[in-house]
This record gives sequence, structure tokens and C-alpha cells, in this order.
Amino acid sequence: MKKLVFWLFIVWLSFLIYPNQSFSYSVQSEKLIKAFNTQLNWMTKQKKTEYLKLITSILNEPKVQRNANANAKILIKEIWEWSSNELKKLSGLQSVSYTKKQSDWTNYQTLSNVDFDTIRTTWLNWHNEQRLSQWLEPLEYHSDLEKSANTWAKVLVEKWITDWVHKRSDSDWYYNYNNIKDWFNSLNIYFPKETWWKAAFSESVWYRYYKCNNWDCTQKLIESTKKVFDSFIKEWSNWTHYKAIMMPHFKRIWIWFQVNQNTNMVYVVIHYAEEIVE
Repeated sequence: MKKLVFWLFIVWLSFLIYPNQSFSYSVQSEKLIKAFNTQLNWMTKQKKTEYLKLITSILNEPKVQRNANANAKILIKEIWEWSSNELKKLSGLQSVSYTKKQSDWTNYQTLSNVDFDTIRTTWLNWHNEQRLSQWLEPLEYHSDLEKSANTWAKVLVEKWITDWVHKRSDSDWYYNYNNIKDWFNSLNIYFPKETWWKAAFSESVWYRYYKCNNWDCTQKLIESTKKVFDSFIKEWSNWTHYKAIMMPHFKRIWIWFQVNQNTNMVYVVIHYAEEIVE
């Protein structure tokens, strides 16, 4: 702890004394990383995790970012990225990509400083933990269809009225399955034919307060949207959101988020399907 604070103090002091000096950020970062690694070499895995969490936490503090000058901000962010990656390695986590190719989804990323692979994995795990508790098959994430969730999330942000949650036309009564299906088809998304007792897809929508100005907003988004998921689970079998999560024949899921900057509300759109017709 003392050595960590000492190193951070040295970095901070150097920028305060020489605010206009030009630094080679990669060289400066390498020096600090080398010093941090020297400490890590002597630690147990648990101590390493605590050490890196402390570094990451300090550097991600808004007040640290706010008070640093332009040069310091660049260096602090580089060190934060290193510590975050080291934490992932220690915990055995890898960036899990559910995409066929990155270009399928990057255009839909509208929230800054969010690791969407982590968000996808987290939401998928929440769903599958619930499903496995009832001996249901886990869902698979269908990232190349995020365009539909993104498209509807934008509509909610632009025209948010309660009646607009699922309505594709003014004449709809809240949830018009056939009109929603036509809307999917207009996006070139098609489902297998339904039977009299089995829907081919479902849509869940809700929103929660969300605001973040940090370099890493992933956890804040998870915490905010977890409240959405929890509200669905609390419905138990009395409402469609819970039924969609636990629908036995559903196999696919894809999600997106959109923020209304005027109200600081994040809108969550979740699409489920039995299967997609290619």
C-alpha cells in the first residue's frame, strides 16, 4: 500500500512541477509498470489482486481524472488500462466475443467507456443462471442481430411514452405480436413458423437511471441494468418478462442499451428467439 501510494505520488508530483514538459507517455508508463510488476512478483495471487484493484480503483476515481492536467490524464489512463488487463489475467477472464466479426456490432456502440463483451457475458450469465436453476437449456448470444435491439432502443429514447414500449403503430394495443414480427422482417430478421402454443420470439423493454463520466463505465452500467433484470425476475411467472427469460424453447438472445442524455435513463431492449431463419 505504502509503495503504491509512493509511486502514484511521484507521478502526480512530476506533472505538478513540470506541467508543460513534454513526456514520452509509453516510456513513462513502462517505467511505472516495471515498478508495479516488481512489487507483484513478490505477492501471492490474492495480494496481487488486491494490489491491482487498488491501483485500478484509484486511477478510475473521477476526482483524480478531474484534477490531473492533460499530460497526467494520458499517463494515468495508460496505467489504468494495464492494471485492468492484469486483473483480467489473474481472474482467468478473457474478453469473450460472441461476434462472428467485429464489424457486426461496433457501429451499435453508443455508450462511451463501456466494455461490451463484459456486458454481453454478464447479461447472458444472469439469464442462464436462472434457466439452469429450472433445468432449462442455456441461451446463446446472437450478437450479429444487435441491430434490432439497437434500432428499437433508439426509438424509445427519441419518443419515450409508456404506450411506445412495444407499439409499432399508433393503433397497436401495447404488444402486437404480428406487427412486431413484421418490424423484424423489415430488418431482414426472420423466425421459424409459430405453432398455436409456441411464440417464435419475444421482446422485453425497460429503463433505469444511469450516469457515468469515468474512464471505465462498465460496472456502473452493469449495476444499473441489473435492477432491470431483477425487476423481471421478481415478476415470477405472473408477467411476460419473466416468462421470456424462462421460455423453454427459446435458444437465442441479443440485447442493446441506449441512454437519454436529458433524463440520464438507460433503456434496455432484449430480444429472444427460438431460432433465426438464415
